Formats: sequence, structure tokens, C-alpha cells
Amino acid sequence: MGLFDKFKKNKNIEESVSIDIETEEKEIVLDRASSMATYPKKFENNLSKDSIIEKISKSDEIELLSISEYLEEIDGFSADFKYLDTEYKDVLIKDANFDELDYMEDIKKYNTRPLIDGEIEGAQKLKYSIYTNVIFNEKPTQDFHFQLKLLYLLSGDCYLLQDVSGDQYFSGEWLKISAKSKITPSPDSMYKIDAVVDNENGERKIWLHTHGLNRMGIVELDILEVTKYPEQQYEFLNYLAKFMMDSSEEIKNYKVIEPAKDTKVILLDYDRGIDIVAKLSNKVKETILGGISDRDDYHTGNRSIVFVVDSNNKYQLTNYIADNLANNPLLWVSSIETKRMSEKAKETFEYFKSIYLEKSKIEDWEFLIKVAYQMDGTNPEDNENEHLWFSVESVGAESNDNKLVAKLLNKPYYVKALKEDKSYTINMDNLTDWLIYTPKIRFDTENIFIYPSIYLNTGQIS
Repeated sequence: MGLFDKFKKNKNIEESVSIDIETEEKEIVLDRASSMATYPKKFENNLSKDSIIEKISKSDEIELLSISEYLEEIDGFSADFKYLDTEYKDVLIKDANFDELDYMEDIKKYNTRPLIDGEIEGAQKLKYSIYTNVIFNEKPTQDFHFQLKLLYLLSGDCYLLQDVSGDQYFSGEWLKISAKSKITPSPDSMYKIDAVVDNENGERKIWLHTHGLNRMGIVELDILEVTKYPEQQYEFLNYLAKFMMDSSEEIKNYKVIEPAKDTKVILLDYDRGIDIVAKLSNKVKETILGGISDRDDYHTGNRSIVFVVDSNNKYQLTNYIADNLANNPLLWVSSIETKRMSEKAKETFEYFKSIYLEKSKIEDWEFLIKVAYQMDGTNPEDNENEHLWFSVESVGAESNDNKLVAKLLNKPYYVKALKEDKSYTINMDNLTDWLIYTPKIRFDTENIFIYPSIYLNTGQIS
């Protein structure tokens, strides 16, 4: 089943007219609250002020500054914390016991994050949850990591993490590994992109939209009436979300931005945006996929519709750049994210290494690493690197021996000394990423936690 076969609906599209853009910038007021809950593996007693104080006292990273008595109006506690150099005020903490958790059956159908067998059933059986609400500051990746660490302190080992704001569920093992790590999770984990698919008269149309960006100070993004290269437009929306996360400038509605060379984008509020979509697609707005009839509580509020600005400063649907996206994919990654990826790859390399030593001789298993090389004609302090993929041929067997030999898979553009298909001894200080391809799944630094449940019949890697 493909990514876009998970959701079904019905409508059609015909691009025709173009409309002059409006450039009167408008502020976007966002709710930066992040709601998450865990489903712990053990329940002894409901949370109390004393038990919260005791749990937080075990951390050498998070400091509890103050905590209220139990507040009936919020059915829980309000607390202030300090993590790294940031204070988090009025954090809501509460827990609850449930009679039923029937909605969890929907997780099996619609959740896109990898889970370990038995986690949903375990949460359904225990029927207990711990909930937090955190107001994010100006460092969303740090804020997200803080909330994960706080929840793990309060809950211990869990069956599931429910990211309410991101409308997604994570494995309890993913939460454990992420909370214990010094490195923030991938920005991809902080939001999700849904794809609603519609087929009418044999033509497929797709509505792409995000969940989870508001808490980062970013408006939720919608792309409507996708008819060409949906996978590439999905990646474009993913790229645009991360571009906005990294942007030093505030992104406003009706403000033209240039997330990539020769690609200009403008965001419109929903009411104005749906009018433009209707005109561009020659449709009645009430019938548009992603229109008002499709907007429930999870798909309203602080959302903007994404349009492309053409060379004549006119609105276009994103189908306008679909061919270019397919032929020239956006591969740029910020220096901040490159550094995070490198740190994560090094932190998790022991998993890669141990699996390589066990499985590398098996057919259809492939082990790849990405390595940074200084570009010709640059200085080390410029930090101008070309990132190249290698296929691993050997890894040192000793625990303290990371000597590694690998074959270069592609022809470098900016490092002339390296040759495609030639083998090299790798300096592991320059490792920036790794991948393991197996007959069943592709493992990376973010999903390696599910390896034991698939190949070792156990649920834990940590």
C-alpha cells in the first residue's frame, strides 16, 4: 500500500486562470501549546505533588522550580521547570484512569510511526495515562525534547507516547531512547503530514496538510488539489515546513518567501486561500477536497494554504512546479540539521555496527554510511562539505575499534581525489548518517529501536 492509498475521498481539478498576488502581509497569531500523553507500563498510584517532586528529583537535566497543589479547575498540577538555559512556565501535569480506550484501534489504521507489537494492546489493558501541556518558547527542537524528557521522568517505561498536538503516536521504546539521548530527535518527528486521497472519474487528487507546527510558532500548512507527482509535492511540503522552522525571519500570510532557488511561495489564510483555489481549479469551493466540508476540529484554526508565485507575480497551485520538483528534487539540509544528524549517527553507530557484524553476509542486506568531505578549494573553517554515500565492506570487530572500509557509491562533484566505486578507509569523525536496507524494512537512526521486535523477537534495543 502506497503512502497516498491510506485515505479516500472524491473530487476533480482543472488548472486554468491565474490571479495577481496580494502582498499586504498579515500577522499570524499562534497557540504554541504542545500537548502529549504517555501510556505507562505500570500503574501503582495516581500522581501527587510529592510523587512528581520525587520523580523530577532523579534528573540531572531538568530542575523543578515550583509546583502547585492539586488544582480542581485543571484536574492536575501546574509547575515551572528549567531545562538547559530555558524556563518553562505553567506546565500542566495530570493523569487519568479510563474505562475504555476503543479509539486506539484507529492507530493501527492511520498512525504512520513505527510501533512494536503489543504496545497498543498493552495500553488498552492498563487504561492509564499521564498528560502534559507545555508552552513552547523560541527553541522548538529543544522544547520538544524537554517535553519528552519530562514525560519519561513522570511515566518511566511506556507502551505508547501520544503526541496530541501532532496527531500521532510513537512507540514507548522510541520515547525511552529519545528521552535518554543528549541529542534532539529529528525535526520530522515534531509534526506529521497527512494525505487525503480522492478519486473521481478515474483522476486522483490529494490534499496534503500538516499537524504539529503551531507549537513551533509556525502556521499549519495545506496544499490542495494535488494532481501531479504527489510524492514530490509531499516532500516539498516537508521541506517547506523545515525551512520555516529554520528561518530567522517570521513567516507571515501574504508574504512571498523563497525556500529554494527559483521557487517562490506565498501563504494565504484559509478563507482567502480557498477562494483562490476554487478560481484556479475552476470549481465551486464547497466541492474542493480539503474545503469547508472536510474541516473538523483537527483541520481548522491556524492554517494557511500554500501557493506558488509565478514569474508574473500571479498565484499558482503547487502543481505548477511539480515537474521541476520531480526533475530537480530539493536536497538542501540546514547546517544545524546536518550537525544534529551527524551527532545522532555517531551516538547510534554501535547499533549499526552490531547488526552489521551479525547480518552483513546475508543476501539482500545492505549497510550504507554518509560521510562529509571538505570541498576542493575551501578552508576547514568554511565548513563547506560534500556529503557522500558509501557501501560498508568491513567494520572493526572490537568494541573500541571503529575502523571501517567502504566503497563510494556516487561520483563526487567537489572532491576530485575520490573516485566512484573505489574503496576507502573512513574517518568516523566525519560520519553524518547511516542506513540499513533489509528485505523487510529500511532502518535509520530514528527507527532502529524496532529492529529487535522484527528480527530478534524482543521489544527492546536499549
